Amino acid sequence: MPVLPLSLFVALILLYLLARAHIRGEIPPLMRAGIGLCALQAIIIAGNQHYHLTWLGAVQPVTAGAIPALLFTGFLSAARRRLSWGRDSWHFAGPALTFFTAVFATPALDIVIPFLFLSYGSAILIILKDGPDAALQERLEEVGISIRVWRLLGTFLILSAFGDMLIALDYLYGQGHYAPLIHAFSNSLTLLALGLAGLSASTRPVLETSALTTPAGDERHGTDEEIITRLEKLMESGQVYQNPDLTLAQLARKLTLPVKALSGAINRQTGMNVSQFVNGYRIKAACRLLEQPETNVTEAMLASGFQTKSNFNREFKRVTGKSPSAWRAVSNTIS
Repeated sequence: MPVLPLSLFVALILLYLLARAHIRGEIPPLMRAGIGLCALQAIIIAGNQHYHLTWLGAVQPVTAGAIPALLFTGFLSAARRRLSWGRDSWHFAGPALTFFTAVFATPALDIVIPFLFLSYGSAILIILKDGPDAALQERLEEVGISIRVWRLLGTFLILSAFGDMLIALDYLYGQGHYAPLIHAFSNSLTLLALGLAGLSASTRPVLETSALTTPAGDERHGTDEEIITRLEKLMESGQVYQNPDLTLAQLARKLTLPVKALSGAINRQTGMNVSQFVNGYRIKAACRLLEQPETNVTEAMLASGFQTKSNFNREFKRVTGKSPSAWRAVSNTIS
């Protein structure tokens, strides 16, 4: 009776979940690519170890070396800032180093690949070391992705590094007797965990109840009602929501308020987090644009402050209950 290898089973799970999230528009492109690469890596492992496609052994370390860089840049683009070629092209160095090592110094792969996973996983955790305050620089296009999910992603990258180290130690001191078993379970389960963490980070979370029970703010900065009134005036007159890179810290500076006073007032007065509040204005602006026949959906998305269709479609449905095209059809029928 044919037995499905664990790594191939993991690949099928990831591909199914990835396809479902893609159809629902719940995942940014870079995270989609990172999860897809995790699925591809699981397929490569299965082909190399279980189906005797030995040529995949040369591909396996190169694709493995690309996973941490791709997931990290996905984290940056989803939670921190837009990527730029000049600032972020150096992330190609990791996969390039892996390729060079695989060709010219194969034994050193046991050092290079764990180093990459450990470095990128640690980088995510270091960025998030300030806890909730780490969200201050997050782009408000994103909808309050839980910091716990990003921490899980960083932790799984580090655990993968330790799994690779364990395999190397088995070859060094135990002639590699347990390496295939360690490799199968460690890599497969880690790839599954990375993929699931990436999918969790890319889907809309439920607003945490702690945000709704934030203690009343310091009235030296004004009451919650006064803060919201000032914020609404800024949003309506300055149209700051059109800036796709707008962050909570920038918004607080414009109002000369501490970030905690601003976010707390929004939580208590509206029951929303800051991202949802700002995106509400963006969706209203998009609706006004969609009422104009000459404006297409992509133009409305970009002009209202969104950069990705997945976030735009998700937030549009949250606010209006319909997709942009369905909303336009109903609007045209009414008018």
